[in-house]
Amino acid sequence: TEQTLRSHLLEKRGLVTVIQETQLSAQLLANTMTNVVASQRPQQSCIALDGATQSASLLYNLAMAAQKN
Repeated sequence: TEQTLRSHLLEKRGLVTVIQETQLSAQLLANTMTNVVASQRPQQSCIALDGATQSASLLYNLAMAAQKN
C-alpha cells in the first residue's frame, strides 16, 4: 500500500523504524521503542509537512488569476 511504501522510504532516511505487521508482538514493540528512544535520531527532517497548505495556496492563486482573466 501507499502507507507501507511511504514508511519504508522514511525508514531508509533514518526517520522512522518500521515493524512488519506479521512480526508485531508486545516484546518486539517494547524493544523497538527502547532502541528508538536510545538512538540518535535527527531532530528535524527535510520533508515538507505542509503539503495541504501549499496545495490550497496554489489553488487559491489559480482561482484568483482566473478571475482576473
